[in-house]
Amino acid sequence: MNWKLILICLVCFILLYVPGVQMILRTWNTLVHESGHAVAALLVGGQVNDIQLFANLSGLTRSWTASGWPVIVVSLAGYLSSSIVLLLFSWLWKKKIHHFILMSVGLIALLSGLFWVRNLFGIIWIAVLLIGLIYLLSTQRKSWSAGVSLCFILILLVDSVRAAFDLLLLSFFSPARAGDASILASTTWVPALVWGCAFAIVSVWAAWRSVVLVAPAFRTARTALEPNNHF
Repeated sequence: MNWKLILICLVCFILLYVPGVQMILRTWNTLVHESGHAVAALLVGGQVNDIQLFANLSGLTRSWTASGWPVIVVSLAGYLSSSIVLLLFSWLWKKKIHHFILMSVGLIALLSGLFWVRNLFGIIWIAVLLIGLIYLLSTQRKSWSAGVSLCFILILLVDSVRAAFDLLLLSFFSPARAGDASILASTTWVPALVWGCAFAIVSVWAAWRSVVLVAPAFRTARTALEPNNHF
């Protein structure tokens, strides 16, 4: 029954490019990415001013760190955070700990909203997400929790790969505008294209591992919903 999971991934991919809908869905990956930058900045002894989540699907983390290796760590953290969260959530989904995934999404959104996100769109998006999660968790419907938590995983899977390949294309055609890859290039003297390739490879590997983790659990979950009549 793995083909059903593939179908859901394809539908999710399509929705990620539907005007209006993509703004709501893809901001989840942007939040994880920018929160990764912020946490990394704090871990290397820096400071975080704020996080901006924009309706055009981009994001910005304004932080200050010492030059050198702290800049490298913070620049790496965005794309790697998406891959790490994807793998962690996929493992939790495999273990059928769906409610913990939803609680983790809420915690990421809540902490980011309290400490970093300051622009209007970001605040509204986080508020709506938290209201929805509170309602969902209060219903205590396992099937809903399983479905919604899978959606968070699929959005992260598809959009983390898309974002990494967008960066790869930018690093090839316009290295100076390649975001994190450009910063890494100026700090390490390793070309932006190399960093773009590295991010793309990691994102694809994480996506593949996520499918490996989720697919058997998805088959089990679907089988559990099928009628069982013994005579």
